[in-house]
Amino acid sequence: MASMGSLIRAASGLAASQNGLYVTGHNLANVNTPGYVRQQSMQQESNYLTIGQGKRDLLTVGLGVEISQIRQIRDSFLDRNFRTEAGRYGFYDAQAQAIDEIEAILGEIHGETIAASINDLWDALNELSKNPSGQETRGIFIQSAAIFINKANHIAEQLEEYQHNLNNQIREQVNRINDLTAEIQEWNEKIAYYEASGDHANDFRDARNLALDELSQLIDIQYHEDKIGRINIIAEGHTLLSGNYVSKIKLEQATPKNPFVKPVWADTDTDVFNMNKPVGAYYENDMGKLKGLLYARGDKTGNHT
Repeated sequence: MASMGSLIRAASGLAASQNGLYVTGHNLANVNTPGYVRQQSMQQESNYLTIGQGKRDLLTVGLGVEISQIRQIRDSFLDRNFRTEAGRYGFYDAQAQAIDEIEAILGEIHGETIAASINDLWDALNELSKNPSGQETRGIFIQSAAIFINKANHIAEQLEEYQHNLNNQIREQVNRINDLTAEIQEWNEKIAYYEASGDHANDFRDARNLALDELSQLIDIQYHEDKIGRINIIAEGHTLLSGNYVSKIKLEQATPKNPFVKPVWADTDTDVFNMNKPVGAYYENDMGKLKGLLYARGDKTGNHT
Protein backbone atom coordinates (compact mmCIF):
# COMPACT_ATOMS: atom_id res chain seq x y z
CA MET A 1 0.00 0.00 0.00
CA ALA A 2 2.85 2.33 0.91
CA SER A 3 4.63 1.58 -2.34
CA MET A 4 1.44 2.27 -4.30
CA GLY A 5 1.10 5.66 -2.60
CA SER A 6 4.68 6.47 -3.49
CA LEU A 7 4.00 5.59 -7.11
CA ILE A 8 0.92 7.86 -7.15
CA ARG A 9 2.92 10.75 -5.73
CA ALA A 10 5.74 10.18 -8.22
CA ALA A 11 3.25 9.98 -11.09
CA SER A 12 1.69 13.29 -10.04
CA GLY A 13 5.09 14.93 -10.16
CA LEU A 14 5.74 13.56 -13.64
CA ALA A 15 2.30 14.69 -14.83
CA ALA A 16 2.85 18.20 -13.44
CA SER A 17 6.25 18.40 -15.10
CA GLN A 18 4.78 17.14 -18.37
CA ASN A 19 2.11 19.84 -18.26
CA GLY A 20 4.82 22.39 -17.56
CA LEU A 21 6.60 21.23 -20.72
CA TYR A 22 3.35 21.62 -22.68
CA VAL A 23 3.14 25.24 -21.49
CA THR A 24 6.78 25.84 -22.41
CA GLY A 25 6.16 24.39 -25.87
CA HIS A 26 3.11 26.61 -26.25
CA ASN A 27 5.25 29.64 -25.36
CA LEU A 28 7.93 28.70 -27.89
CA ALA A 29 5.39 28.01 -30.63
CA ASN A 30 3.88 31.48 -30.18
CA VAL A 31 7.10 33.45 -29.83
CA ASN A 32 6.28 35.36 -33.05
CA THR A 33 2.52 35.60 -32.48
CA PRO A 34 1.48 39.28 -32.21
CA GLY A 35 0.12 40.09 -28.76
CA TYR A 36 1.02 36.73 -27.23
CA VAL A 37 2.04 36.87 -23.56
CA ARG A 38 4.22 34.21 -21.97
CA GLN A 39 2.36 31.72 -19.77
CA GLN A 40 3.51 29.96 -16.63
CA SER A 41 2.40 26.69 -15.09
CA MET A 42 1.66 27.12 -11.37
CA GLN A 43 1.88 24.04 -9.14
CA GLN A 44 0.41 23.31 -5.72
CA GLU A 45 0.35 20.34 -3.39
CA SER A 46 -2.53 17.91 -3.84
CA ASN A 47 -5.12 17.15 -1.18
CA TYR A 48 -4.10 14.97 1.74
CA LEU A 49 -5.38 11.43 2.34
CA THR A 50 -6.49 10.46 5.84
CA ILE A 51 -5.05 7.10 6.87
CA GLY A 52 -6.01 7.00 10.52
CA GLN A 53 -6.60 8.77 13.80
CA GLY A 54 -3.75 9.71 16.10
CA LYS A 55 -3.99 10.61 19.76
CA ARG A 56 -4.64 14.24 18.94
CA ASP A 57 -4.87 14.72 15.17
CA LEU A 58 -5.77 12.85 12.05
CA LEU A 59 -3.00 10.92 10.36
CA THR A 60 -2.64 12.12 6.76
CA VAL A 61 -0.27 11.64 3.85
CA GLY A 62 0.24 13.87 0.82
CA LEU A 63 -0.86 12.79 -2.62
CA GLY A 64 1.79 14.68 -4.56
CA VAL A 65 1.48 17.79 -6.71
CA GLU A 66 -1.03 19.21 -9.19
CA ILE A 67 -1.38 22.17 -11.58
CA SER A 68 -3.33 24.99 -9.91
CA GLN A 69 -3.50 27.35 -12.90
CA ILE A 70 -1.84 28.44 -16.12
CA ARG A 71 -1.24 32.16 -15.61
CA GLN A 72 -0.02 34.94 -17.88
CA ILE A 73 3.18 36.81 -17.03
CA ARG A 74 1.62 40.24 -17.40
CA ASP A 75 1.67 43.44 -15.31
CA SER A 76 -1.53 45.52 -15.39
CA PHE A 77 0.34 48.59 -14.13
CA LEU A 78 2.78 48.42 -17.05
CA ASP A 79 -0.13 47.80 -19.44
CA ARG A 80 -1.84 51.02 -18.34
CA ASN A 81 1.34 53.05 -18.64
CA PHE A 82 2.09 51.60 -22.06
CA ARG A 83 -1.40 52.43 -23.32
CA THR A 84 -1.22 55.95 -21.95
CA GLU A 85 2.04 56.59 -23.79
CA ALA A 86 0.72 54.83 -26.90
CA GLY A 87 -2.12 57.36 -26.99
CA ARG A 88 0.30 60.24 -26.60
CA TYR A 89 2.53 58.79 -29.32
CA GLY A 90 -0.46 58.47 -31.67
CA PHE A 91 -1.38 62.13 -31.15
CA TYR A 92 2.08 63.54 -31.83
CA ASP A 93 2.98 61.05 -34.55
CA ALA A 94 -0.06 62.12 -36.59
CA GLN A 95 1.03 65.75 -36.38
CA ALA A 96 4.69 64.97 -37.02
CA GLN A 97 3.75 63.15 -40.22
CA ALA A 98 1.65 66.14 -41.27
CA ILE A 99 4.61 68.48 -40.68
CA ASP A 100 6.90 66.23 -42.73
CA GLU A 101 4.38 66.20 -45.58
CA ILE A 102 3.97 69.98 -45.52
CA GLU A 103 7.75 70.47 -45.49
CA ALA A 104 8.00 68.18 -48.50
CA ILE A 105 5.28 70.16 -50.32
CA LEU A 106 7.02 73.44 -49.55
CA GLY A 107 10.31 72.01 -50.76
CA GLU A 108 11.97 72.34 -47.37
CA ILE A 109 13.27 68.78 -47.45
CA HIS A 110 14.48 68.67 -51.05
CA GLY A 111 14.10 70.80 -54.14
CA GLU A 112 13.63 74.54 -54.53
CA THR A 113 11.77 76.14 -51.62
CA ILE A 114 9.02 78.72 -51.88
CA ALA A 115 11.34 81.02 -49.92
CA ALA A 116 13.88 80.83 -52.75
CA SER A 117 11.20 81.85 -55.27
CA ILE A 118 10.23 84.81 -53.08
CA ASN A 119 13.88 85.87 -52.81
CA ASP A 120 14.32 85.65 -56.60
CA LEU A 121 11.19 87.77 -57.07
CA TRP A 122 12.43 90.31 -54.53
CA ASP A 123 15.85 90.54 -56.21
CA ALA A 124 14.21 91.04 -59.62
CA LEU A 125 11.99 93.76 -58.16
CA ASN A 126 15.00 95.55 -56.71
CA GLU A 127 16.78 95.47 -60.07
CA LEU A 128 13.62 96.73 -61.77
CA SER A 129 13.42 99.66 -59.36
CA LYS A 130 16.93 100.68 -60.39
CA ASN A 131 16.14 100.56 -64.10
CA PRO A 132 12.33 100.60 -64.64
CA SER A 133 12.61 101.19 -68.37
CA GLY A 134 15.13 98.43 -69.06
CA GLN A 135 13.76 95.62 -71.22
CA GLU A 136 16.05 93.05 -69.65
CA THR A 137 15.15 93.92 -66.04
CA ARG A 138 11.45 93.92 -66.95
CA GLY A 139 11.76 90.53 -68.57
CA ILE A 140 13.59 89.07 -65.57
CA PHE A 141 10.94 90.45 -63.20
CA ILE A 142 8.05 89.07 -65.28
CA GLN A 143 9.75 85.68 -65.47
CA SER A 144 10.42 85.61 -61.69
CA ALA A 145 6.83 86.64 -60.96
CA ALA A 146 5.47 83.90 -63.24
CA ILE A 147 7.67 81.27 -61.58
CA PHE A 148 6.56 82.41 -58.13
CA ILE A 149 2.85 82.41 -59.04
CA ASN A 150 3.04 78.96 -60.63
CA LYS A 151 4.91 77.55 -57.65
CA ALA A 152 2.52 79.17 -55.15
CA ASN A 153 -0.51 77.79 -57.02
CA HIS A 154 1.04 74.33 -57.20
CA ILE A 155 1.80 74.37 -53.46
CA ALA A 156 -1.72 75.52 -52.65
CA GLU A 157 -3.20 72.70 -54.72
CA GLN A 158 -0.96 70.14 -53.01
CA LEU A 159 -1.82 71.46 -49.54
CA GLU A 160 -5.53 71.29 -50.33
CA GLU A 161 -5.13 67.75 -51.65
CA TYR A 162 -3.26 66.74 -48.50
CA GLN A 163 -6.01 68.26 -46.36
CA HIS A 164 -8.53 66.01 -48.09
CA ASN A 165 -6.17 63.07 -47.59
CA LEU A 166 -6.17 63.78 -43.85
CA ASN A 167 -9.96 63.94 -43.95
CA ASN A 168 -10.02 60.44 -45.46
CA GLN A 169 -7.64 59.23 -42.76
CA ILE A 170 -10.05 60.57 -40.12
CA ARG A 171 -12.84 58.51 -41.71
CA GLU A 172 -10.64 55.41 -41.63
CA GLN A 173 -9.66 55.89 -37.98
CA VAL A 174 -13.28 56.33 -36.88
CA ASN A 175 -14.21 53.10 -38.66
CA ARG A 176 -11.25 51.36 -37.04
CA ILE A 177 -12.25 52.55 -33.56
CA ASN A 178 -15.77 51.20 -34.08
CA ASP A 179 -14.39 47.88 -35.34
CA LEU A 180 -11.99 47.52 -32.41
CA THR A 181 -14.72 48.31 -29.88
CA ALA A 182 -16.97 45.63 -31.38
CA GLU A 183 -14.06 43.18 -31.40
CA ILE A 184 -13.26 43.81 -27.73
CA GLN A 185 -16.93 43.30 -26.85
CA GLU A 186 -16.88 39.93 -28.62
CA TRP A 187 -13.76 38.87 -26.72
CA ASN A 188 -15.43 40.02 -23.50
CA GLU A 189 -18.31 37.62 -24.06
CA LYS A 190 -16.01 34.72 -24.92
CA ILE A 191 -13.80 35.34 -21.88
CA ALA A 192 -16.76 35.68 -19.51
CA TYR A 193 -18.32 32.45 -20.85
CA TYR A 194 -15.07 30.46 -20.77
CA GLU A 195 -13.92 31.65 -17.35
CA ALA A 196 -17.32 31.11 -15.70
CA SER A 197 -16.23 27.49 -15.15
CA GLY A 198 -13.03 28.59 -13.39
CA ASP A 199 -10.65 28.23 -16.35
CA HIS A 200 -8.35 30.97 -17.62
CA ALA A 201 -8.96 32.19 -21.18
CA ASN A 202 -5.36 33.28 -21.69
CA ASP A 203 -5.32 33.22 -25.49
CA PHE A 204 -8.62 35.12 -25.66
CA ARG A 205 -7.17 37.69 -23.27
CA ASP A 206 -4.11 38.06 -25.49
CA ALA A 207 -6.33 38.85 -28.47
CA ARG A 208 -8.37 41.33 -26.45
CA ASN A 209 -5.27 43.04 -25.07
CA LEU A 210 -3.88 43.37 -28.59
CA ALA A 211 -7.08 45.12 -29.70
CA LEU A 212 -7.02 47.31 -26.57
CA ASP A 213 -3.40 48.30 -27.31
CA GLU A 214 -4.36 49.47 -30.79
CA LEU A 215 -7.48 51.27 -29.55
CA SER A 216 -5.44 53.18 -26.96
CA GLN A 217 -3.26 54.60 -29.73
CA LEU A 218 -6.27 55.91 -31.65
CA ILE A 219 -8.28 57.58 -28.87
CA ASP A 220 -7.83 58.46 -25.19
CA ILE A 221 -9.31 55.64 -23.08
CA GLN A 222 -9.71 54.57 -19.47
CA TYR A 223 -10.80 51.03 -18.69
CA HIS A 224 -11.40 48.53 -15.91
CA GLU A 225 -12.21 44.84 -15.71
CA ASP A 226 -15.43 43.76 -14.01
CA LYS A 227 -15.87 40.73 -11.76
CA ILE A 228 -16.66 38.35 -14.63
CA GLY A 229 -13.63 39.37 -16.70
CA ARG A 230 -15.17 41.88 -19.11
CA ILE A 231 -13.36 45.12 -19.98
CA ASN A 232 -15.44 48.32 -19.75
CA ILE A 233 -14.09 51.37 -21.57
CA ILE A 234 -14.50 55.12 -21.23
CA ALA A 235 -13.25 57.13 -24.25
CA GLU A 236 -12.90 60.92 -24.04
CA GLY A 237 -15.17 60.89 -20.98
CA HIS A 238 -17.91 58.94 -22.80
CA THR A 239 -18.98 55.34 -22.21
CA LEU A 240 -17.63 53.43 -25.18
CA LEU A 241 -18.17 49.88 -23.91
CA SER A 242 -20.01 48.67 -20.82
CA GLY A 243 -21.15 45.07 -20.57
CA ASN A 244 -23.26 44.38 -23.66
CA TYR A 245 -23.63 48.08 -24.48
CA VAL A 246 -21.43 49.38 -27.31
CA SER A 247 -21.36 53.06 -28.27
CA LYS A 248 -20.38 54.00 -31.81
CA ILE A 249 -18.84 57.06 -33.39
CA LYS A 250 -20.44 58.51 -36.50
CA LEU A 251 -19.29 61.27 -38.86
CA GLU A 252 -20.96 64.58 -39.59
CA GLN A 253 -19.97 67.67 -41.55
CA ALA A 254 -17.62 69.87 -39.53
CA THR A 255 -19.44 72.99 -40.72
CA PRO A 256 -22.22 73.63 -43.29
CA LYS A 257 -21.06 73.50 -46.93
CA ASN A 258 -17.79 71.96 -45.77
CA PRO A 259 -16.51 68.63 -47.14
CA PHE A 260 -14.63 67.93 -43.90
CA VAL A 261 -16.08 65.60 -41.28
CA LYS A 262 -16.01 65.51 -37.50
CA PRO A 263 -16.54 62.54 -35.15
CA VAL A 264 -19.78 62.53 -33.14
CA TRP A 265 -21.14 60.08 -30.56
CA ALA A 266 -24.01 58.26 -32.24
CA ASP A 267 -26.02 57.79 -29.04
CA THR A 268 -25.95 61.43 -27.87
CA ASP A 269 -25.20 63.41 -31.06
CA THR A 270 -22.43 65.25 -29.21
CA ASP A 271 -18.93 65.94 -30.49
CA VAL A 272 -16.31 63.41 -29.47
CA PHE A 273 -13.73 66.20 -29.03
CA ASN A 274 -14.04 69.76 -27.78
CA MET A 275 -11.74 71.46 -30.27
CA ASN A 276 -12.01 74.80 -28.44
CA LYS A 277 -10.12 73.51 -25.40
CA PRO A 278 -6.34 74.01 -25.22
CA VAL A 279 -4.42 70.79 -25.84
CA GLY A 280 -1.07 69.71 -24.47
CA ALA A 281 0.83 67.63 -21.94
CA TYR A 282 -0.03 70.16 -19.21
CA TYR A 283 -3.74 69.46 -19.70
CA GLU A 284 -3.14 65.71 -20.12
CA ASN A 285 -5.37 65.61 -23.19
CA ASP A 286 -2.75 65.22 -25.93
CA MET A 287 -3.91 61.68 -26.64
CA GLY A 288 -4.94 59.65 -29.65
CA LYS A 289 -4.18 59.58 -33.34
CA LEU A 290 -7.72 60.62 -34.25
CA LYS A 291 -7.43 63.89 -32.34
CA GLY A 292 -3.97 64.48 -33.81
CA LEU A 293 -5.35 64.11 -37.34
CA LEU A 294 -8.18 66.55 -36.60
CA TYR A 295 -5.75 69.21 -35.42
CA ALA A 296 -3.43 68.57 -38.37
CA ARG A 297 -6.27 68.89 -40.89
CA GLY A 298 -8.08 71.86 -39.34
CA ASP A 299 -11.73 72.63 -39.97
CA LYS A 300 -11.47 75.08 -42.89
CA THR A 301 -10.62 74.23 -46.47
CA GLY A 302 -7.78 76.07 -48.15
CA ASN A 303 -8.79 78.55 -50.86
CA HIS A 304 -5.99 80.08 -52.92
CA THR A 305 -8.16 81.69 -55.60
